[in-house]
Amino acid sequence: MKIILIDCGILFPYEDFFDINYLIPDLREVEHKISKIIITHGHEDHIGAIHHYIEKFPEAEIYAPLFAKKLIENKLDYKSLSKKIKPLNNKIEFGAAAITPIHVNHSIPDTKGLMITHDKLDTAVLFISDFKVDLNSPYEAPINLDLIKDFSSKYKRRVALLDSTNIMSKNLHTPSEGSVLKDLKEEMETTTGTTYITSFASNIHRIQTILTSCKRLKPFCYSIW
Repeated sequence: MKIILIDCGILFPYEDFFDINYLIPDLREVEHKISKIIITHGHEDHIGAIHHYIEKFPEAEIYAPLFAKKLIENKLDYKSLSKKIKPLNNKIEFGAAAITPIHVNHSIPDTKGLMITHDKLDTAVLFISDFKVDLNSPYEAPINLDLIKDFSSKYKRRVALLDSTNIMSKNLHTPSEGSVLKDLKEEMETTTGTTYITSFASNIHRIQTILTSCKRLKPFCYSIW
C-alpha cells in the first residue's frame, strides 16, 4: 500500500524546550511506502520540513501550488538540493482514488484545499488545512462553496477534515482583509506622526495591505527586521 503525505511542515518548540530549533514528524515506519507529497500552501508549518523528506524519500513525487512551489525551490536551492516540484493545478489520479485541488482563502496566496474521492468506496473527503471564508478579499477570489457542495453531493459517504487556526473559536465571522485595508488607510490618513505596524512575515496579504495603503497615501515605508 502506497501512502500520500499532505504537507511537510515543522513544529516550532515551546518555550520550555531546550536547544531545539524545530520538530519534524518521525515517518521511519512508513518511509518506504510514501509515493507522493502534496503541499497545500507555503507557510513553514506546511513546507518547513520538505528538505528533510526529499533526502529520505527521493523517489516521492511532490506537488505544490505555484507560490509554495517557488518558496520550496528557494529553500532547496539554499540547502543545495535539487528536486522537481510539480504544480498542483489539476486532478491527481491513483487507482480508484483521486485528489482535486480547489482554491481557498488564507493569509498567503495560492492556498489549496483538497477534494479526495474514492469511487469504489463511494466516499468523498474534503481536506482543508488553514483557511478562512473571505467573500470580499481585495487580492483573490472567494472560496467556491457551491463547488464543494456539488462535489460532496455525488457520494454516499462524506467526510470533512478541516484544520485551521482558531477553528474552535465561538466567533462566527473572520474579518475580511478588505476591511483591514479600509481601516488602515483611514488610520494613516488621520495620523500626524509616524505609523508603526506589526505583522507576521508569513502574512503575505497583510504585507500587501500595508504596501497598498502606503502607495495610495505616498508616505515613506520602511521595514524593520
